[in-house]
Amino acid sequence: MKRGKIAKKSAEKAKRKICFIISSTIHYSRSKLILAELAKRPDVELQIVVGASAIVKQYGDVEAWIRNDGFHITTRVTMALSGGTHVAMAKTAGLGVIEFASVFENLNPDLVVVRADRYEVLAAAVAAAYMNKTVAHIEGGDVTGTIDESVRHAITKLSHIHFATNDESAERIIRMGENPKYVKNFGAPDVEFAAIVKSEITQSDLEKVGVGSQIDLGKDFLILMQHPVTTEKDNRALMDATLDALIELKLPTIAFWPNIDAGTDDVSNSIRRA
Repeated sequence: MKRGKIAKKSAEKAKRKICFIISSTIHYSRSKLILAELAKRPDVELQIVVGASAIVKQYGDVEAWIRNDGFHITTRVTMALSGGTHVAMAKTAGLGVIEFASVFENLNPDLVVVRADRYEVLAAAVAAAYMNKTVAHIEGGDVTGTIDESVRHAITKLSHIHFATNDESAERIIRMGENPKYVKNFGAPDVEFAAIVKSEITQSDLEKVGVGSQIDLGKDFLILMQHPVTTEKDNRALMDATLDALIELKLPTIAFWPNIDAGTDDVSNSIRRA
């Protein structure tokens, strides 16, 4: 019996602690297939850390979705400052570095996984890098413009393992000086997830999550998703121009709420008054 207990303890110690950061609604949906595969592995202890706008229900009840999908949330990080301003973004990133440092100290992960180009993710990467944690970055090397691209490349330089979604991005990461041995083009998991989603949206579904006039889903309609551009001064004017164009098209439109970035109030106010 003693030998059995010792063997069991040794196996548990051998598990690799992989800490996966979820900081927004879209980051969870893009990561579901990866999380599912990690959860299956007997040699992995999956740590799911949820924070920033992912725990603000105004932007979706991500925590409930995660639990409903059978995953365990290891801890949550309260770091997002409201206000929709550049100051709020900068302070959120700073607060995030402090909070993620505490999380990594407590969880002591072997690997921290982050994705894309958000300032909350940059905070996690900064904290992990300074604490000598190995960082894996998904969706590095992409070219998107504005401050997001700068943040994405900064995260790349703070990371050690890179999972690009296409050949051009993988090559761009290598040209940034990263070791080709640790740069992998593994495709886009969000596209793979979208390919297996079979759910149909009903009128009842729309009424549960939104407001406005009814839309006949059997006829042509548009889907609008426009987030604030943080480097622009007048996001209200940009959104007004988009809505004016939609009105001219005279097609029913389902508009998604903007994200938490600077300028979010300008975009949301434009939608409310359309």
